[in-house]
Amino acid sequence: MSWDIGGVRITRVTEFVMPFAFDFFAEATPADVAAERWLSPDFVDSDGRYLMSLHTYVVEAEGLRIVVDTCVGNAKDRPLIPEFDRQDRPFLTDLAVAGFAPEMIDLVICTHLHVDHVGWNTRLVDGAWVPTFRH
Repeated sequence: MSWDIGGVRITRVTEFVMPFAFDFFAEATPADVAAERWLSPDFVDSDGRYLMSLHTYVVEAEGLRIVVDTCVGNAKDRPLIPEFDRQDRPFLTDLAVAGFAPEMIDLVICTHLHVDHVGWNTRLVDGAWVPTFRH
Protein backbone atom coordinates (compact mmCIF):
# COMPACT_ATOMS: atom_id res chain seq x y z
CA MET A 1 0.00 0.00 0.00
CA SER A 2 1.46 3.36 -1.04
CA TRP A 3 0.50 7.00 -0.93
CA ASP A 4 1.87 9.96 -2.87
CA ILE A 5 1.75 13.21 -0.94
CA GLY A 6 3.32 16.17 -2.68
CA GLY A 7 6.81 15.07 -3.67
CA VAL A 8 6.87 12.28 -1.11
CA ARG A 9 5.91 8.62 -1.57
CA ILE A 10 5.06 6.53 1.50
CA THR A 11 4.86 2.73 1.26
CA ARG A 12 3.63 0.46 4.05
CA VAL A 13 5.20 -3.00 4.27
CA THR A 14 3.51 -5.32 6.77
CA GLU A 15 5.50 -7.80 8.83
CA PHE A 16 2.36 -9.50 10.23
CA VAL A 17 -1.09 -8.85 11.67
CA MET A 18 -1.72 -10.08 15.19
CA PRO A 19 -5.16 -10.60 16.77
CA PHE A 20 -5.58 -9.79 20.45
CA ALA A 21 -8.44 -10.03 22.94
CA PHE A 22 -11.37 -7.64 22.85
CA ASP A 23 -10.86 -6.77 26.52
CA PHE A 24 -7.62 -4.94 25.66
CA PHE A 25 -9.72 -1.77 25.75
CA ALA A 26 -11.57 -2.17 29.05
CA GLU A 27 -14.34 0.29 28.19
CA ALA A 28 -15.33 -1.44 24.93
CA THR A 29 -17.64 -4.41 25.36
CA PRO A 30 -18.02 -7.07 22.64
CA ALA A 31 -21.42 -5.51 21.86
CA ASP A 32 -19.80 -2.08 21.44
CA VAL A 33 -17.26 -3.51 19.03
CA ALA A 34 -19.90 -5.46 17.07
CA ALA A 35 -22.00 -2.30 16.72
CA GLU A 36 -19.18 -0.55 14.89
CA ARG A 37 -19.51 -2.46 11.60
CA TRP A 38 -16.74 -0.48 9.90
CA LEU A 39 -14.19 -2.17 12.20
CA SER A 40 -14.68 -5.53 10.46
CA PRO A 41 -12.77 -7.08 8.70
CA ASP A 42 -9.82 -4.64 8.70
CA PHE A 43 -9.56 -3.90 12.43
CA VAL A 44 -11.57 -6.68 14.11
CA ASP A 45 -11.71 -10.34 13.06
CA SER A 46 -14.79 -12.60 12.96
CA ASP A 47 -14.14 -13.67 16.58
CA GLY A 48 -14.29 -10.05 17.79
CA ARG A 49 -10.54 -9.75 18.38
CA TYR A 50 -8.74 -6.54 17.51
CA LEU A 51 -6.19 -6.79 14.70
CA MET A 52 -2.87 -5.07 15.30
CA SER A 53 -0.76 -4.50 12.21
CA LEU A 54 3.00 -4.59 12.68
CA HIS A 55 4.51 -2.78 9.74
CA THR A 56 7.12 -0.33 8.56
CA TYR A 57 6.79 2.71 6.39
CA VAL A 58 9.30 3.51 3.68
CA VAL A 59 9.37 7.21 2.90
CA GLU A 60 10.87 8.27 -0.43
CA ALA A 61 11.74 11.96 -0.47
CA GLU A 62 14.42 14.03 -2.18
CA GLY A 63 16.19 10.93 -3.46
CA LEU A 64 16.31 9.22 -0.06
CA ARG A 65 14.66 5.98 1.06
CA ILE A 66 13.86 6.18 4.75
CA VAL A 67 12.54 3.27 6.83
CA VAL A 68 10.38 4.34 9.77
CA ASP A 69 10.39 1.66 12.49
CA THR A 70 11.72 -1.82 11.75
CA CYS A 71 9.06 -4.11 13.27
CA VAL A 72 9.81 -7.17 15.43
CA GLY A 73 12.56 -9.00 13.55
CA ASN A 74 13.37 -12.70 13.24
CA ALA A 75 15.16 -15.01 15.68
CA LYS A 76 14.92 -12.61 18.63
CA ASP A 77 14.30 -14.03 22.10
CA ARG A 78 11.01 -12.42 23.16
CA PRO A 79 9.50 -14.98 25.59
CA LEU A 80 7.17 -12.45 27.26
CA ILE A 81 5.31 -11.96 23.96
CA PRO A 82 4.91 -15.41 22.36
CA GLU A 83 3.86 -13.93 18.99
CA PHE A 84 7.22 -12.10 18.83
CA ASP A 85 9.43 -14.86 20.23
CA ARG A 86 11.99 -16.29 17.78
CA GLN A 87 9.74 -15.53 14.84
CA ASP A 88 10.64 -16.53 11.30
CA ARG A 89 8.79 -14.29 8.86
CA PRO A 90 9.54 -13.21 5.27
CA PHE A 91 9.67 -9.49 6.07
CA LEU A 92 12.94 -8.77 4.24
CA THR A 93 11.63 -10.62 1.18
CA ASP A 94 8.38 -8.63 1.36
CA LEU A 95 10.38 -5.41 1.71
CA ALA A 96 12.41 -6.31 -1.39
CA VAL A 97 9.27 -7.25 -3.35
CA ALA A 98 7.92 -3.77 -2.51
CA GLY A 99 11.09 -2.38 -4.13
CA PHE A 100 13.25 -1.84 -1.06
CA ALA A 101 16.06 -4.34 -0.57
CA PRO A 102 17.94 -3.54 2.67
CA GLU A 103 20.99 -2.21 0.80
CA MET A 104 18.75 0.37 -0.90
CA ILE A 105 17.76 2.04 2.39
CA ASP A 106 19.52 5.32 3.16
CA LEU A 107 18.26 6.02 6.67
CA VAL A 108 16.37 4.27 9.48
CA ILE A 109 14.27 6.21 11.97
CA CYS A 110 12.88 4.55 15.10
CA THR A 111 10.00 6.50 16.59
CA HIS A 112 10.62 4.81 19.94
CA LEU A 113 12.43 1.76 21.26
CA HIS A 114 9.71 -0.83 21.90
CA VAL A 115 10.65 -4.28 20.60
CA ASP A 116 8.08 -4.09 17.80
CA HIS A 117 9.75 -0.96 16.39
CA VAL A 118 13.45 -1.94 16.39
CA GLY A 119 13.60 -5.67 15.60
CA TRP A 120 14.98 -5.54 12.07
CA ASN A 121 17.74 -3.09 13.00
CA THR A 122 19.81 -6.28 13.26
CA ARG A 123 19.53 -9.78 11.83
CA LEU A 124 21.20 -13.08 12.61
CA VAL A 125 23.73 -14.11 9.94
CA ASP A 126 25.96 -17.14 10.49
CA GLY A 127 25.43 -16.98 14.25
CA ALA A 128 26.23 -13.26 14.61
CA TRP A 129 23.93 -10.24 14.89
CA VAL A 130 24.70 -7.78 12.10
CA PRO A 131 23.06 -4.52 10.97
CA THR A 132 20.23 -5.12 8.50
CA PHE A 133 20.52 -1.73 6.82
CA ARG A 134 23.87 -0.33 5.75
CA HIS A 135 23.19 3.26 6.90
